[in-house]
Amino acid sequence: MSTTISGMDQPGANRSGATSNVPDTHRQEIHAWVRKFGIRQALVLLVQGLSVAILCMIACASIIVLLDTLRMIDDPTRYALSLGMYALSIGVGLWYGIARWWRKEDPIQLAKHVEHASPQLNESLLSALELDRTPIEKRHFSAEFLAAIQRNVAQQLQGLSIPKMLPWSLVRRVVLSALGAIGFVIALFGLPGMDMPTRFARAFLPFMDIQRPSKSKILVLSPAQSPSTVPENQSVSFEIQVQGAPTQDAYLETRLASKGRYATPERLPMNLVQHEPLMFATAVALSNEALEYRFVSGDAVSAYRKLTTTPRPKVTRFHQSIDFPEYTNVPKSSRSSDRGDARLL
Repeated sequence: MSTTISGMDQPGANRSGATSNVPDTHRQEIHAWVRKFGIRQALVLLVQGLSVAILCMIACASIIVLLDTLRMIDDPTRYALSLGMYALSIGVGLWYGIARWWRKEDPIQLAKHVEHASPQLNESLLSALELDRTPIEKRHFSAEFLAAIQRNVAQQLQGLSIPKMLPWSLVRRVVLSALGAIGFVIALFGLPGMDMPTRFARAFLPFMDIQRPSKSKILVLSPAQSPSTVPENQSVSFEIQVQGAPTQDAYLETRLASKGRYATPERLPMNLVQHEPLMFATAVALSNEALEYRFVSGDAVSAYRKLTTTPRPKVTRFHQSIDFPEYTNVPKSSRSSDRGDARLL
């Protein structure tokens, strides 16, 4: 450890200042300057981490959009890739600087960063902080010696500019890259006929059931509403009309609502019932469980819809109230049974 001290008191000089408040003032100045340096460093690293996270997220989202457009991935795979995108972006953002924002840095470590940025300090700042941290009972130097070092370091720090030591140019390239990536995505949004906002929304919002953009359009004719309620153990008709690009096939995909959105659906072919307009239909027998379904035709995939079932109404018990004529002098009576037959004389 090398220490350079300018203006240290010579032997025999007046040392009464060592007992004044001047040394403590120099100590406070040093710690305040180091804190400002730490705040500036954390801010620069925060901007760097956010920029890297944005770059990573846009790159991953672009890959997901490409795979989704080429129909190379199904919905569960898209969900997993989107969650992986967020996890990776958060991870690299924390690694490249975001974590520094709330992590308290040790002054000694900050001093090492300062010494690296300003070699002219010749480790004097590091010496001042290490000597000041040394317990009094373990000190092998006088208070005047420490005061002289702190005074010298405080004078040197006054000539150093923190913004010049940590300029924004250090992160200019990564920030401009992130802004360029954002501009690239915005430019893609403006391309006609590409539906890029919807495609990126499917990558960024996997928890929302957003329909994939397509040249074909599916119009659901039956069931007309979603959600719909039908009696259990009944056959339900499904009918769609396909608009846009012509197609020869259509499919109904179903899954039980109890198995969740990540369950693999069962695909059933639909029958072509009309060419102009192009219409497909099929029927499915329901059990007593709620059913989620969607339609696939050409490059179009509809959003999931829901059918819930309800028990058919049935009579479980009969309640009868009998009013006899007044001349019979028979009081009014009532009875209940599981049979509805009544016989009166």
